[in-house]
Amino acid sequence: MPVETISLHPEAHVQESLNRIENLLHTNSLQMTALMETMQRNNSPTSPTFQPSFAGNTPLAADSSISPSTFVHYPSPQYSMGISYSGVMQEHERLPPLTIPDKHSTSSNHLLLNPAIREMIGQYPSDYFLRLESKNEIPMQLQSQELSMAGYVDFDKPTTDALVTAFFTRVHCYHPILNRDEFEILYNSALSSGLAPGPDTCLCLVIFALGATAIEETIHSPLSGIAYMQKAMPELLSASTWSFSWDVKTSQALILASVYFSYLARPLYSWRLINMAAIHTHFLLPRLEALPTPNTILSREQITRCFWSCFMIESDRLAELEIPQSSLQKLVDHMPLPSFRSGSDDLETTYYLAEISLRRLFNRIHNSVYPPMMNLGGAGAGTFERDQLGKLFNICDELHSQLRIWHESIPEPFRPDLAGARIAVHDRERVLGVRYFAALHIIHRPFVLHAVAFEKTRTAGTTDENMLISEPILDKCRTCLESCRIYIRRATEMLKQPSPYTWTFSISSLGAVLVLTMAVHCNQLKELVPDIDELQNLVIEHVEPWATNHKSENGKELESSLEAAVGILKEIRRKCRIRNLFD
Repeated sequence: MPVETISLHPEAHVQESLNRIENLLHTNSLQMTALMETMQRNNSPTSPTFQPSFAGNTPLAADSSISPSTFVHYPSPQYSMGISYSGVMQEHERLPPLTIPDKHSTSSNHLLLNPAIREMIGQYPSDYFLRLESKNEIPMQLQSQELSMAGYVDFDKPTTDALVTAFFTRVHCYHPILNRDEFEILYNSALSSGLAPGPDTCLCLVIFALGATAIEETIHSPLSGIAYMQKAMPELLSASTWSFSWDVKTSQALILASVYFSYLARPLYSWRLINMAAIHTHFLLPRLEALPTPNTILSREQITRCFWSCFMIESDRLAELEIPQSSLQKLVDHMPLPSFRSGSDDLETTYYLAEISLRRLFNRIHNSVYPPMMNLGGAGAGTFERDQLGKLFNICDELHSQLRIWHESIPEPFRPDLAGARIAVHDRERVLGVRYFAALHIIHRPFVLHAVAFEKTRTAGTTDENMLISEPILDKCRTCLESCRIYIRRATEMLKQPSPYTWTFSISSLGAVLVLTMAVHCNQLKELVPDIDELQNLVIEHVEPWATNHKSENGKELESSLEAAVGILKEIRRKCRIRNLFD
């Protein structure tokens, strides 16, 4: 349907716009449910011997079967004073969840299992990156025997002032869970007490650590800000283990500590802390019902924002690593979105809300496309039967439509430019642009996997060698491959400086290179990737500075997942260059 452009002052109108996106995504998802259920029933061994006809496989219109009565109301915090933990809607029970499923096949690690990749670089475990990260010990400065609550000193105020400024200038925008005016009062009080042990000091120390990490314009040392985190960890561990306080500052400190380890490209430590934060935030959720309305809007908003930051950070980890989910993931369908609040930055809040909505759509993509159909490890990996292809077209077209709705509904001043005609005015805009092309790539990736596997069956003699991949499939492949190329160029720009997306964008860039490399080895697709060597070089160049190995307590060097990813990229590049000598 035509989607009107919204260019309104970012206040209640933006909240209304984003709620409308949520309603549209929910309603459109109802249209996919029947298709997915059919595909799950037909999840049989695939047969590559077909030449599909796509009559009737037109995209599901974004407005088909939509009426005001079908909308599901997502309460806004300005108008609804709580959430309900019972009475789950029947429609939600049939919808693809807004969480990432177990054993999904969207990760970069799973692409290493594809036969086309295995033939090039050998076999890797399905949990290769998780194994590497799980063997990387916590930095020695943070090990329990090194931790002590003693030794808190009154830090030099000009230094800590600079760190706080750096945090609010460069880090806060990614997860705006603090109110700066309120924090300034807390910060000055903590300094006046000599940074005595307690939740206020703990929060300050985590912010000092993040400020020290973000203050550097270029790639930082592996343990930037660790001295501050060393002093914060005892309180964090104690509070997350033994405290049953209703104080939201514990959740805030744990979330920001998770962000700190994201800056250091330590995904498992980031996940462990966000898991602790999720548990504490879940403990706080009943307060949304208990808090009276007039004087506690800020407290309610802080709890709500803690919930959504936990959701987004955890989802990034679950997308690439097979790790347990927190209990918060089950509540995503029923939580109110953050609101515009007094004293907040409209720009930060708009980007925050937009990324939450996109993350929810991302998770629906994981559920809608990959689990019912993909078998990346099998001999016929990536191929589909005719009826599966027809349903896949409808589902992917619907998801693509929802992605367009999301983008077009962002107010014009904040909307990422997909054509690259102008420079992004803010890092948050750049992140949304990177995320957009990541989603577009993942939606259409099954068609590339199908095309590669289909050609392999031809060369193996199991399919008529005169049969070609049909034009509708090639068109979807073009979308996927172009999205991968744009994603790599945009993501590597983000990797030039510290950010909480370093590990996520690095590993996802590996996935994009793997998809492009498979396409290069497919006769009907290789012309769509004329710059494969340049793109491989680009990813290696920008990931390698972050790919530091770690040392264990006994001094043994341990390979990180990013170091392994760079090694894989270099081997793929070498094999591609050898192949080019004979083409």
